[in-house]
Amino acid sequence: MRRVLGIHRLAVLATLALALSGTACNHVGNQSQNAEAVILVTNVTTADTSVASTVDTTAILTLSVLDRNTNRPLDDQPNFFNDVTLTNYSVAYQPAGVVPDIVAGVISTGYLSVGTSGASLTLTMVANGSKPAAGTVVLGDVHVEGHDLNGRVVTFDAQVAITFTP
Repeated sequence: MRRVLGIHRLAVLATLALALSGTACNHVGNQSQNAEAVILVTNVTTADTSVASTVDTTAILTLSVLDRNTNRPLDDQPNFFNDVTLTNYSVAYQPAGVVPDIVAGVISTGYLSVGTSGASLTLTMVANGSKPAAGTVVLGDVHVEGHDLNGRVVTFDAQVAITFTP
């Protein structure tokens, strides 16, 4: 009787262990589709808005990179796999047709660590030859894309108002 009871206990424990291993730390549960980094645009400035200038009009975005997991224990800091590489951007302008939209702008230096604050990203907004008349105001809807070092997509949007000067 004791031997049979021991075998039943062992069978129950084995079944319980298998059930728990399927719901505990499995590959699917550990890999979120969302990146841990959240990009926050804290300031936007423009440069070279003069139509007399011979250089492109740019926008400087000031960024902070926040950790999505705010419940992380204090001693468990985010690792470098959560850092972000920004790769490309696009701009659609309102009103349409005043300046050409940027369909696929490339970002060459867009590496940001989680916890970074005050980082700047400079984007070409209007090429020198495409500047409209002085006094023209356009609003650029900027969409930036990238990924973390785990390959998860990171995106953010910002609006940039540009007033062209003489």
